[in-house]
Amino acid sequence: MIKKITRIVFRSLFRLAVICRWYGLFVLVYSRVLRGRIADGRTVPISRLPKDGSITILALSPDHFHPGNLDALAANNKCRLLQIPECWQTRLIYLFYSQRLRSQCQRKTDFTNPPPDSPVYQSKTEFRSFLRKFLLRLYRRLGIDCVISPHNEYHEDIDWGEVSKEIGVPYIVLHRESFLAISYVENNITNRLKNLYCFRGSHMVVYNELSRKYYIDIGYVSPERISSLGCPRMDNFLKKLCGIGIPVNKRKKVVLFPFSVSYDGFFSETFRDVHVAIARLAKDHPEIDILIKPKKNFYPSWRKQLDRVFKKGGIKLQEISNLHISTDLNVQQLLLETDVVCGFNTTAILEAAIAGKPVIIPYFQELQNPKYDERIKFREALYLFDLAGNAEELESLILYRLEDPKIERKIMEGRKALFEKYVSSIKGDATEKHITLIKDIVNKEHRPTIRSTTTLG
Repeated sequence: MIKKITRIVFRSLFRLAVICRWYGLFVLVYSRVLRGRIADGRTVPISRLPKDGSITILALSPDHFHPGNLDALAANNKCRLLQIPECWQTRLIYLFYSQRLRSQCQRKTDFTNPPPDSPVYQSKTEFRSFLRKFLLRLYRRLGIDCVISPHNEYHEDIDWGEVSKEIGVPYIVLHRESFLAISYVENNITNRLKNLYCFRGSHMVVYNELSRKYYIDIGYVSPERISSLGCPRMDNFLKKLCGIGIPVNKRKKVVLFPFSVSYDGFFSETFRDVHVAIARLAKDHPEIDILIKPKKNFYPSWRKQLDRVFKKGGIKLQEISNLHISTDLNVQQLLLETDVVCGFNTTAILEAAIAGKPVIIPYFQELQNPKYDERIKFREALYLFDLAGNAEELESLILYRLEDPKIERKIMEGRKALFEKYVSSIKGDATEKHITLIKDIVNKEHRPTIRSTTTLG
């Protein structure tokens, strides 16, 4: 009850502050809400960050970045990285967009590009008017030089970012999508973007040249405002690979990077057969540790699918002590320690590939149907991996590769080329490229009147 009353009082106070345009109150609150990020992923008060001449970057929607990318930026001494909890972004937005209005907006475009005669447009206009004065004061107080967002379609970021650009603080999108490798994905994105205006930020950064060309070709962004710079979180991993040796695990370790059944049922048969085969292998070989690493944001739906499949197959997880499921495993550390990797349609198999690990793709009969070709990532390079045509082949390939993990030199060269095509340069210089670009944009677009030496004590 006390918490509920506190929330009501807080909301009422903020609504009153909006009506009266008490910008100073918002600046005071948000100056305390923003946190500094350090290299290990922890956040600290801004006053604990170095007070030097580094560029100060504000990350919007930080939880939607891959944490490794933000950590790579935070570890670089050429920048100070601040971040704002997404809940504090949405709290501000919802002071201008009522609950009734939000419930009427079923699509992102209803928020990002509303028609001029709609109530959303009126709320959006009022919100942006507020942001111009609020952000100008906030940025002066904290000395913020630019803002970054993990995606070009997050409505929580678009108004904040575009208004930042208007008042002289560059707005840069460091796109979180790792690649546009298949036409199925590209078509979905095109359908979403066709109702949006073109990119209005300062610059857009993607991992690879394929993605850059795609956004240019559909007319979403001009060539000079988009760059392909690789993936910052890969830099440290690539450096670690230089010292990697033969695994010295006392127990053999296999990791599966699973996938979910799509909304239209695609992958359903393969999903069932792969997971049942993995569980059966673990049960038959208790001397092998088998780990399943699902993506955290897809875990609830994936787990429901898994439980349904295991129930039909009579598989009881509690009886298989060497089969472990976790969303919290560090993928790159896991790849350094594991012996064999299984996966499909994920960049994790490319990371495993350049680490010299045996990678097995469950290319079962369902996936071999030509009508699904556009949904298979890396189809042109499947020869660089071991392909299992069915559940029995998957089990036997895993056991074989545990005994013979050697990868031919020619295959390794092909894997490196594939990694550079879709992910990042094997030189491990993506972070430095990002910092250089950000500095160049700030030097070119940042208005001197915004810069302030004021620091938060």
